[in-house]
Amino acid sequence: MATNRPGPRYQPTYCLEPKVPFDKFECERLMETVINEAMLGFQFEAEEAEVMSEKLSKEILQKVKNLTYDRYKFVCVVTLGEKYMQGYCDIFKCLWDMSKDSFAIYLYETATLFVSAVLFAVYFD
Repeated sequence: MATNRPGPRYQPTYCLEPKVPFDKFECERLMETVINEAMLGFQFEAEEAEVMSEKLSKEILQKVKNLTYDRYKFVCVVTLGEKYMQGYCDIFKCLWDMSKDSFAIYLYETATLFVSAVLFAVYFD
């Protein structure tokens, strides 16, 4: 018995490459611009840092989506922290296709705070 599911149905395209491939360097420049503008005059406070990291993540995602990369899904992780005699390490694990998936990283540092932004571009067929 066939079920009638609502929503669009897609036919296979048999296209194995994106029309507009992900450009890591263009995205890193975009992330640099967004973060540098947002951090002007920013002083670290825990509550403000949470709001700012969410704002930065959403703004980076929106600007990357406006670049019209086709066949990619994006995930942006922004960490904003206070520098106070400690170390910091980000670790991410995921399934990865080395030929199609990619990522971009931007690190921003001042004497009192750091911002780590990672943008994952996961190919979607």
